[in-house]
Amino acid sequence: MNAIIYPLYFRRDFERRWAERMTRNSGAKSVDTPGSAFVAPAEKVSLKNLSQSEILRRNAENCSILEEDASTQAARNRFRRMGNAWRSLALTQDWLDGLISPVPFSWTEV
Repeated sequence: MNAIIYPLYFRRDFERRWAERMTRNSGAKSVDTPGSAFVAPAEKVSLKNLSQSEILRRNAENCSILEEDASTQAARNRFRRMGNAWRSLALTQDWLDGLISPVPFSWTEV
């Protein structure tokens, strides 16, 4: 497996295992959600109308929920960092989509 393919394989494997775990824990039927494994399987909302950045923000919200339910401080810290990473990805996606400026603009600069 080369260096380009391996991250994609790792992500898909992780998403598959996460979806199975969420399905086992929630007792809901497995739902194939394109683009994200963190959207709760029991959720009935269609992801077709959501932008990629909205999906990433939902993943961050799910991490916040998992952070509250975590049993150890290490797990809480891990979910907090994951949520921050998802929020950062959402901001980057907004920038890529042209919704926000890459450089903060200030009127006071000359």
